[in-house]
Amino acid sequence: MTKWLKNSISFRYFLPWLMVTLADVFAVLLSYAFHFSLGWAICFSSMISCIFLYFFLKNDIRKEPSIPLENSFKTVLLYLPVLFLANGLTGMLVDAIHQGLLNAGMLQASDLQTTNQTVIDMLYSENMIPVAISCLLAEYSEELVYRYSTYHMFHHPKAAFFLSWFFFGYAHVSFSSITSVISGITYFTMSFILTYVYHRHRDIRANILLHASMNAIALMMMS
Repeated sequence: MTKWLKNSISFRYFLPWLMVTLADVFAVLLSYAFHFSLGWAICFSSMISCIFLYFFLKNDIRKEPSIPLENSFKTVLLYLPVLFLANGLTGMLVDAIHQGLLNAGMLQASDLQTTNQTVIDMLYSENMIPVAISCLLAEYSEELVYRYSTYHMFHHPKAAFFLSWFFFGYAHVSFSSITSVISGITYFTMSFILTYVYHRHRDIRANILLHASMNAIALMMMS
């Protein structure tokens, strides 16, 4: 059993997961202890995560096969429309399911705001500087943890693909209400596409740029 674990899992790459989790806990404690706003707390958490991930993984990333920057941009341009199309279609599906539950009397209109939307509204009600910084840093840390570290932690590509897809989607879904669970369809779809891009191209730079472009455009559309 021990030999199988050693051959299947590189536990060194579990540290980025642990560090990001601890950074999130630190952000919550910071917010409560010093009465920092949610935006600044998330900003500090993102900065701590990114600094750690950079120094922990920089030598590993440098050993990866060199991919021209032009190829990374081509990958972004290829998959960005796919992400938007998938998000649009899943958004329509989620709205249809919500409407069906409303018509059946199983939901109230006030139930339709998801946890992620609540957080976004809270962030927009605050200083936009920490929000902008967090948006720039989140994609960097998420891709390094959910894609790069997961694929290097698990030696079996299929297992790495499934876990990368599942954990990213799971991390973005709240199970506090049925509406949040249903809205998770969108996040799991986004996770599947981002995981496929890394699985297919093994270009973490392209994943970061793709993820950042998607979120930046989405935030501008909501503002």
